[in-house]
Amino acid sequence: MALPVLALRDVHLVDGRRSLFQGVDLGLEARVRACLVGRNGAGKSTLLRILAGSTAADGGERIAGPGLRIGLSPQEPVIEGDALWAYAAAGGAARHEAEAALASFGLDPARPTAGLSGGEARRASLARAFAGAPDVLLLDEPTNHLDILAIQSLEARLARSRAAVLIVSHDRAFLEKVTTRCFWLEARRVRRLDAGFAGFEAWAEAIAATAVEEARRLDKA
Repeated sequence: MALPVLALRDVHLVDGRRSLFQGVDLGLEARVRACLVGRNGAGKSTLLRILAGSTAADGGERIAGPGLRIGLSPQEPVIEGDALWAYAAAGGAARHEAEAALASFGLDPARPTAGLSGGEARRASLARAFAGAPDVLLLDEPTNHLDILAIQSLEARLARSRAAVLIVSHDRAFLEKVTTRCFWLEARRVRRLDAGFAGFEAWAEAIAATAVEEARRLDKA
């Protein structure tokens, strides 16, 4: 089995008085397209930021190979800079890579960053993430504000990518089409399913049924 290019080991994080994560283990290998599933407020976006290295955990390890390039598209991108190419290049790509990525998402690299629509801002954020062929893509609600054609283009782009991909999204149809693995953030820990999102519900229901049966068994003991 391939080694992860990016991993978390025994990670925990406390938010105020609330424990968000406890003993989280998660690994991403090249070409794996995974989703991170969990209830609202469970900490999915926070976990993506820990993987990206922009948020520190309270304990555990973040393991990344030397020179690892990570492309991050956050849930609420803030598009800054004088022109779109400068914003996209600020993610670590060369100018020509940033310009090529923006053009591939249907955006003029010389366009000012002010006055973008929601869909244009999302495409700019995705272009910044994809620019320079990163080793890892971390995408938080990547289909927000995109039309059908843009979503289909993103699906095809992900299918061609060699990167390790982790996606947080409420777009079930999108997840069913693109993912090959599921991580479930539940009860402060992460469970792993080596199958795409299409198999998630049956798997989660089986886990819940097993937990109920175990609780009944303990009550009778």
